[in-house]
Amino acid sequence: MIPVIQIYIREVGLGFGYRYTIASIKAADRENDIKKLVKELKALSRTQADLAKVDRWAVDLEDPGDDPRWTIVLRAMISQGTASPTMLQYNELGEPDVASLFLFDAMIAFRSDLTFYMAVRAWLNTNYHEYDRGGPAVRDNPLFSGFVLLSVRQKRLLAHVSSNPTAFIGDHPPLPGIVKAAIRGVRFSSTFLIQPGLLQMDLGWPNNMGWDLTIGPLSVQCLGGMIFRVSSEDFVIGISYMARGRLEIRAGLDLGLIGVWVEVIAEIAFGTRLIARLKYGGSDKGFEVYSAIGLEFMISIKFTVWIKIPLIFTTIKISFSFEFAIGFTAGLEAAIGSHGVGIRGRGSLFIAVMGHRFQVSANFSLDTGGAVDHALSVVQEILNMGLDASDASTDLPGLGPEHTRELRSLRAASIKRLVARARAVDGQVFHIPGYTVFVIRNPQPDGWSCFTLIPRGEITDAVTGETQGIEQGFLPPPPLAAAATLNNHGKGARRKRSAAVGTPADFELTLPAFASTHLRHYDPLAIDPVTRAIGTWVDCGNTVSWSADWNAMVANSTEYKNGAVTGNRAVTLAQYLVHAYLTVKESETAPVTPVSDPDVSMFNRMRAAEEDARVHNPTESAFESAVRGAVEQFAGSPFFKFDPDNAYDQTLRVAFDNMGTEVSIWSLGVTFDADSFG
Repeated sequence: MIPVIQIYIREVGLGFGYRYTIASIKAADRENDIKKLVKELKALSRTQADLAKVDRWAVDLEDPGDDPRWTIVLRAMISQGTASPTMLQYNELGEPDVASLFLFDAMIAFRSDLTFYMAVRAWLNTNYHEYDRGGPAVRDNPLFSGFVLLSVRQKRLLAHVSSNPTAFIGDHPPLPGIVKAAIRGVRFSSTFLIQPGLLQMDLGWPNNMGWDLTIGPLSVQCLGGMIFRVSSEDFVIGISYMARGRLEIRAGLDLGLIGVWVEVIAEIAFGTRLIARLKYGGSDKGFEVYSAIGLEFMISIKFTVWIKIPLIFTTIKISFSFEFAIGFTAGLEAAIGSHGVGIRGRGSLFIAVMGHRFQVSANFSLDTGGAVDHALSVVQEILNMGLDASDASTDLPGLGPEHTRELRSLRAASIKRLVARARAVDGQVFHIPGYTVFVIRNPQPDGWSCFTLIPRGEITDAVTGETQGIEQGFLPPPPLAAAATLNNHGKGARRKRSAAVGTPADFELTLPAFASTHLRHYDPLAIDPVTRAIGTWVDCGNTVSWSADWNAMVANSTEYKNGAVTGNRAVTLAQYLVHAYLTVKESETAPVTPVSDPDVSMFNRMRAAEEDARVHNPTESAFESAVRGAVEQFAGSPFFKFDPDNAYDQTLRVAFDNMGTEVSIWSLGVTFDADSFG
């Protein structure tokens, strides 16, 4: 017994390794990635104290010219109570019934190069008898575990404590099942790191602290985290909180001749986040504060009644169903920093009745300096600074990923303007891209010269030649008036351009007038590449015009329904290319119509940031991701597995999101800007 506090030492241990050390210290020597190191030491801390097992140790050979290293380890286990009269006697009959609110052990390791390591485990309502006789199910599943690592060689102090979702909770004293479930549902994580140029403490940042509980039809989830970080370049403090709830009620009554079924599903989610960053190192110095709050709510009700009428040879069943759903989402963001003050928000309300849906969306923005967009890039970086790695989503309710939100805002707020422009002149909607003329001149005065028109794709400064951004225009032009059939996603709707004379061409080229000049077109797609006379095109004086072959077949698509192949359909160039633009459908049976060039402003802002740095700066972790991706997805060449902490992968996932570019005719967009209030 330890006097005064009256707790009992149940086990003591001593270990010594010559050219051997414990597995945790060896892992710290091997792993340089802090997140991976925390993950590995977190798992080892739950079993490291079992020093009598050989796999808890690792060979530790010194480098050439260094002295041999040795490690000494001490361990003790402590419980709240005991039934044994002395430390040399074990009460086999009394120990199983001893009440022990807590049971914990601690081990301390010291290596000759001054590396220090300590691991701690704790169990709740578990006595020593349960631990001693319970096997791995008890020994390897403490409720809490943690470690402290001090490495003089690496100049690093790292401490961590976290909960275990598979924890063993004993029955001494016994606890109700719902209480045990609630305790296991708690997620706790705290990490502390000091190394040259960095001090960081995070409590489950951004959402590794939380609580989950399911009671019958009700499930609740609360998540959150905090971060405090001081480095040689910046100072960061942040807090994040999210909560979600779901209620499902299903009930029915069958009386034989008549029956009824009722289903009610309700979901609600709330989230808020505040992050402040002061950057005093590097080129982008400044102070940024970003805050956001979001709310989502949805309730769905389904009511079904049926009547059975038995006849002599059969039974007639008549049923009636009524479905109703209503949902609401809202999000608000605000920022203060080097780009000024900005605020923007979005909200939507939908009502669905009997398969018909009505939705209204609204967006507003008071952000002339781009303060919110700039702060979002800061937020994305800080959200990935948590030391306890997690693949959980960091999106707040009501506020999706940055790029998804921008595309939705663009479509919703601009739908009325885009439809109006689509009905007007083409030039009001689509930008004309610039071209570069590549010429191969013939030295003979009467010989042929060759020139090719190449889409420029980038905006360059006429004086310096430096790239200023991605060009807005897109080549080829959209198939607005193409002599092609546009399908309606299998609905059978058709739109054809009239073949009447005077239909505008897709391209025009005005050339200087020279009486002795002749033009020919080189056709690279012919079996035997030849040139053909320019006269086969529509020739208007010095202006040459031509159109794309919109009816050209580019692919054969397979149609599916309920998982079964129903047929094949040839896809024309017009059907394929129309989806490269922002599109609308004016009704359920109307064709998809392109109404605007793709939005490139987002890519101009992120062009420098969204480069996969792993390609130019290969590390061990990058190679590991590449090999893992190749093995898991069995591709012919190794590619990177999706990394939730990598900005390039995040942008790529958003780019391939199946959200599409169509907007329902029922959508309504409202946009406010600062000039509207001037």
